[in-house]
Amino acid sequence: MKKIPVPLLLMFLLCGCAEKSGISIYLINDFNSALWDENGKIYSLLNEIKNDPSPKIVLETGDFFSPYYPENSDDKHLSAVKAAKLSGIDAVCASIDILKTERSDIASEADALILSSNAYLKNKKSFSPLRDVCGSSGKICAIAVHITDIQQPEKASYTKDYRIENPVYEINKAMRKLANKKVFKILFASMKGVEGKKDKKKLFPFLDKISPAPDLVIIKSEKTFSPFKCRNIWISSVFEQTAGRISITEIPVLKIKKAKAEPILLKTEKHSGEYPEIEKIRQEKFSRLSRVYSAAQRDFPAQADSGSSAASLMARVISSYIKSNGAFYSKSAVKKGFKKGEIRLRDIYEALPLQDRLIYCKIKGHDLGKMIMDSDISQLEYYPFKVNEKKEISLHGEPLKNEKIYRFLIPQSAAGKEFALLSYSMEFSVLEKTTLDAALWYFRTHKKVD
Repeated sequence: MKKIPVPLLLMFLLCGCAEKSGISIYLINDFNSALWDENGKIYSLLNEIKNDPSPKIVLETGDFFSPYYPENSDDKHLSAVKAAKLSGIDAVCASIDILKTERSDIASEADALILSSNAYLKNKKSFSPLRDVCGSSGKICAIAVHITDIQQPEKASYTKDYRIENPVYEINKAMRKLANKKVFKILFASMKGVEGKKDKKKLFPFLDKISPAPDLVIIKSEKTFSPFKCRNIWISSVFEQTAGRISITEIPVLKIKKAKAEPILLKTEKHSGEYPEIEKIRQEKFSRLSRVYSAAQRDFPAQADSGSSAASLMARVISSYIKSNGAFYSKSAVKKGFKKGEIRLRDIYEALPLQDRLIYCKIKGHDLGKMIMDSDISQLEYYPFKVNEKKEISLHGEPLKNEKIYRFLIPQSAAGKEFALLSYSMEFSVLEKTTLDAALWYFRTHKKVD
């Protein structure tokens, strides 16, 4: 019998009898960017995923609950959650960005979409776990964890609303659910300090404690990198771009898996009528944000001389919103100014932070003067107080009376250590109302702003 050389045998196996099978892992780094893009990039993404015949899973790995999109400001991301479900997203992986987001800013409907195996909701009665495993097509499953310190992978931690339990223990608990299933196992891990293959030794202590081992670990860290193998496990990163795909090709007879990561270039694409429910969500939101609330008679820049900036306008707005002697506002809290002309709902959301609650303070006149002396007054706007070059304060043209109690409002953004606005107060209370509430009321009731 004639022997076949080994190289030729391998080539025969690779090219002939060894059939290749593959799966696709779609990582969306900024779903909101695609969804709310007026040129319809969301449809380019959805068509890319739909036209892929491979078994697939779709994971959102960015800061899904980002406060920077006006479209998400008025419904606690509910529209984005509905669109994500209609788009076929299997899970929103909970990174530290999501775990730091105020629970009150997230619609309860999002709970079924968030994936985190080691984050537990805190309340006075008990811990309630988030979703710990998600599956797709019966062939792919994913779990997600946040790791506080890769050097101490079993370290627990917490945020305001979550208890982040031991990552290793929670991963293994979730992995055991998949032990007897013939599925491709994905572990998403949010952590710091891993920048690629050069840091693979940092992963050894962590990966050695995971059993059963995942097939792929997707890391969200400070930098992105190309896939590499560590402890016979493929390691990849999330994408810098809006979306990307990790393709896993398997040659079963040789028990070889190959991983390839490539970004997806999203194109401008008109709505073809194929996704009517998503388009309805988009158009309703665009229409709502285009609603005109008021009209600026001049520009109110984000940064400008005292008395003419958006911050000075906001001090006036706050003072008018709740009965008081006046208000202070931090210039750094303004994200964007108001241009002369129509002030739309979108403009208001883009200018102000989402959750900047108002603080109601009482202070005596002589302490109000001391407070101003100890604060960085160049970074504050105030109304209707006047402060001269000597930092002397007057109200309606009259000097402050030392023993009189004055009531004024400040936002939480101006209550930091760089300002002494609270330390001299006799008493203060944090209100449920925010600067955004004040602005919406003011612009609705003042059709012209000067």
